[in-house]
Amino acid sequence: MRSINLFTAQLFLSLAGLTIGYGHHFRKHERFDTISKQQGDSLLRIDFNKGYQYAKTTYNLCENQQIAIALLIYNIGIAKFKKSRLAVMIERRQEVDSEWLKWIHAMINGEKRELRKLKERRQYELNMYNGQR
Repeated sequence: MRSINLFTAQLFLSLAGLTIGYGHHFRKHERFDTISKQQGDSLLRIDFNKGYQYAKTTYNLCENQQIAIALLIYNIGIAKFKKSRLAVMIERRQEVDSEWLKWIHAMINGEKRELRKLKERRQYELNMYNGQR
């Protein structure tokens, strides 16, 4: 995950909102505007493990598939994932490749745009899901 996300010690406004560390989405109850790399590592583990535990307890899948789902959840958020067509397809054991690769857009200046980095990230996750690391 650290190789995918750059570390930022300062709180900044990203496409997903206020962000810090390796992509941690700042929550209203949190009270910091800078963090150390160790704190960033800790937030990364906590955030990733939430998605991993969800994938592990919700789907009867192999570990690489659970990790791939957790990586996606880390990036898009668990609420969006739970409401997604992709989650339904995974539950039904359907082929997910084309649906997975739809998660490559972000809103930039009010316009939905395809981002190359998201496309690369989704392909990495999908390869892992399909056992092709």
